Amino acid sequence: MPEVGGAVGNGGGDRTPGGDTGTGPGGGNPRVRVLPGAPSLLPQYLRAVLPGRVRRVLPGGRGRADGFASTALRLEAVTPRREHVARYGELVGGWSGDRLPLLYPHLLGFPLQLQVMTGPGFPFPVLGLVQVTNVVRAARPLPLGAPLDVEVRLGVLAEHPRGRTVDLLTEVHSEGVVVWTGTSTYLHREPRVRPGAGEGGGPADGRGVAGRSPGAGDQPVGDRGGAAEVAELPGLHPGARWRLSGDLGRRYAAVSGDRNPVHLHPWAAKAFGFPRAIAHGMWTAAAVAAAVENRLPDAPVFAVRFRRPVLLPSTVRLFTAVTPGRVLAELRGREGSGTVHLVASAHGGGTT
Repeated sequence: MPEVGGAVGNGGGDRTPGGDTGTGPGGGNPRVRVLPGAPSLLPQYLRAVLPGRVRRVLPGGRGRADGFASTALRLEAVTPRREHVARYGELVGGWSGDRLPLLYPHLLGFPLQLQVMTGPGFPFPVLGLVQVTNVVRAARPLPLGAPLDVEVRLGVLAEHPRGRTVDLLTEVHSEGVVVWTGTSTYLHREPRVRPGAGEGGGPADGRGVAGRSPGAGDQPVGDRGGAAEVAELPGLHPGARWRLSGDLGRRYAAVSGDRNPVHLHPWAAKAFGFPRAIAHGMWTAAAVAAAVENRLPDAPVFAVRFRRPVLLPSTVRLFTAVTPGRVLAELRGREGSGTVHLVASAHGGGTT
């Protein structure tokens, strides 16, 4: 990942954690694979689009599926660089300069997420996935310059009215303590309603678009990350209006490493059924988080449901409501359109 990673302490290797760090689809404590550095993103993007027999000859393309699915990937002693954090802060807004923005650790885990999603044992093809929710718990603010350990693993598989969902869990550790967690839930659309699919999510209201990548979701599911459910509630007040340029996707891709073509150029987006390029879902989430961060406690839970993609260029408006112990937000489209792009809720209690 460009400009993000710092030195890695032990040069990589496999080990089993001494304590329970969570369970994957197979249950039990996952084995932890410590990587010598952030994985290169190009081979992972190639694995995402190439046939299986070709993917197997790429780096990381071989291995036992069952073992990989139960393995957590870890980077150690990652120190975010000030200039990179500043570029991210400029894009999403609201950066104070002395701590990491609330959703910045997602970028640290993104190369590991992509490696999990394109490796053996991941249950779905990457290009059929839609991100539907993201839930972040921050135990405390993360100071700029502190070395961090980042770990990613598979979480829960669940039924959904439009198919099945899978969670990817990201943990950030500081001095051996978990200080930030993120649960990203992705939907794999399937052609029929599955038995018992009423658990874990409401009906999808968006059209299915094969090829949408992590960070470009359109539909909420229930929060399995333990945060309060993100609900559309009355009483929201209009706030900032953002005019988003046509090159926003390319600028965010340069910082985040998420170079899915649907975010980069209109001609590429048209191949996936969009009239124009669409903003990264995690940019919209980060911009909303930055806009309300000064009203959050030091240990917030921030939960987002992605509703409909934001076409670029466009104008969107933030609506918020502050109640005792809670902040609610919606990102809406142009006036009179009735479009809600994102619904968010934040409250205290993020101690992990």
